[in-house]
Amino acid sequence: MTISNPIIFITLLFVIFSIVSCSEENANNNNPKLQIIEENNPITKRITIPEIVDLIAPSVVEIATYGKSETGVATGLILDSEGHILTNKHVIKYAEAITVAFNNGKTLKGSKYREDPILDLAIIKVDNNNIKLIPAKFGNSNNLRVGEDVIAIGHALGLEGGPSVSKGIISALNRTISDGVENDMTGLIQTDAAINSGNSGGPLVNNEGEVIGINTIRTGSDGIGFAININNSLDSAKKLIALGDPPPPGYLGISFDEITPALAFLFDLPTNHLWITYINPGSPAEVSGLKIDDIIISMNDSKIQNGANLTEFLRTHQAGNKINITLLRDRSYLLETEVILGERPN
Repeated sequence: MTISNPIIFITLLFVIFSIVSCSEENANNNNPKLQIIEENNPITKRITIPEIVDLIAPSVVEIATYGKSETGVATGLILDSEGHILTNKHVIKYAEAITVAFNNGKTLKGSKYREDPILDLAIIKVDNNNIKLIPAKFGNSNNLRVGEDVIAIGHALGLEGGPSVSKGIISALNRTISDGVENDMTGLIQTDAAINSGNSGGPLVNNEGEVIGINTIRTGSDGIGFAININNSLDSAKKLIALGDPPPPGYLGISFDEITPALAFLFDLPTNHLWITYINPGSPAEVSGLKIDDIIISMNDSKIQNGANLTEFLRTHQAGNKINITLLRDRSYLLETEVILGERPN
């Protein structure tokens, strides 16, 4: 067929072109592989572990202690530019001399400054006239979630080559460990990041390079890592610096389990109380007639529902204080006994 009219020919070509273009556009819209998507939101760059280490390392120090009974190496964390170094109390327990080595290679003498025996925390003071101190960046341990990635940094075993780094996750929160002797640790962060001898006092750090806990070695923890949550740690540190050492907490001398719903079901126990599992020989608990399997209901007028309740009660009741403990014995009858709190063993 021959089209002699040029206007009709041009019009026909335009119609055909329009149909083809629409068909291609529809095909592109129906095929996601051919779509062009413009991203207006910038991609957030995730901080890497080496970058986290570079960020926190200037705030991590190596602590060496010297004494007649023992010497040791541990870790500390710079709190501020005034020379306050945070570490564990057990790190400096027997120290007669202390040195603090910084990330830049400089070393200063340190001295015992403040101690919190309940939380196993201590502050070392250094004269910072000759060195610039870089305080750590702190996070909020109230925002932590089980399963978050964390890294532990510290001078494990005191080996040369700078601090060691181990990676893991937050395995659990609000853990309680009772040794019945000196420390009933509550509010602990549990982690599977390796924490070895020498890591004590070092930071547990999140993916943002923020310190969210102070690592601590606990006896009887079977290789499980623990850290004192940073909110409790900083609260204690601020009070220690402002007010000085707190009065020594009272000593009862028990180990216990918190009665969870699972334990209550398994052993037919009431929930939300403390189940005495061990009593130290010669302790105030033994002298006053407390027994293994007794369940602590209250002390004076304070309900004792968990380890944190007991810790806070003993923090405000010192050696020599008479207290009344209400117990459930043999899972059948209540009794009340008077206890005179003692001094914690050294």
